Amino acid sequence: MYAAHALMFSSGGFVGLFGCYRMCQADSGWKWALVPVAMIIFAVIVPTVELGHHGTPFQRAYLSTQKRLNIFASRSTQLAREQGQFTCDTSADLSPTSLFVREGQALPYVIQCVPDAIGPALGTPPQQPGTLLFAVSQDRKQAWFTATVLARAPGPHSTWLMEQGQLFVIAVHL
Repeated sequence: MYAAHALMFSSGGFVGLFGCYRMCQADSGWKWALVPVAMIIFAVIVPTVELGHHGTPFQRAYLSTQKRLNIFASRSTQLAREQGQFTCDTSADLSPTSLFVREGQALPYVIQCVPDAIGPALGTPPQQPGTLLFAVSQDRKQAWFTATVLARAPGPHSTWLMEQGQLFVIAVHL
């Protein structure tokens, strides 16, 4: 993904520089002035269209984790309604991998089960961002879903997923 972006923007930069070079020549026409202008527009429009309102890669990873947590919680709740109780399945399919990267490798989403819980598991967060915590009550009729994300954009430590300044917890009761 990053290589494709690098190739696209370096190609655009090369075309823009070539247009500037041609503009500086004495025999160039006015049409060459459009090339750098087109490249500036390209450099502004393409990232905006591609990223949309999701913003930076850090923000996209945050939103992706929240979306994955919602999907996992709804699947687990549906299964619990069918079975009459919550059961934590750490082998649930969570593809695609998270948008968090460590040492050049994409980190997968990981499920951690917390049995006999009395509320959401909010102690020290696991170190890996993209960890989905599934806390189940002792009677297996209640469950709480939380997730970890990075504490800051280029940071090594994870923290709890938040929404509008509040801890993001999905609480379900059968």
